[in-house]
Amino acid sequence: MIEDVCTMRCRHPLIRGKKMAEATMKRFFSLFLYADPRALTLLTLPAVVLFSVFVVFPIISGLNISFTNWNGYSQSYSYVGLQNYLDVF
Repeated sequence: MIEDVCTMRCRHPLIRGKKMAEATMKRFFSLFLYADPRALTLLTLPAVVLFSVFVVFPIISGLNISFTNWNGYSQSYSYVGLQNYLDVF
């Protein structure tokens, strides 16, 4: 049992040797070089949409809110420019 665990650990591409790791990386990236561009677009589109919705949009809206005097509760606000950042410093 212990010998099996040792041989499994030693067969890992990064441990076994540099040539095996390089061959694995070439094989992995060759999938993207010879794949259909439409298929790659369809596969990456959901990730890009989710990233945009949950990362990019909140960052942009947070920056937009940082230039206002909105208190987080009321519906009225006005743009104050860089005054909020000047108040911090």
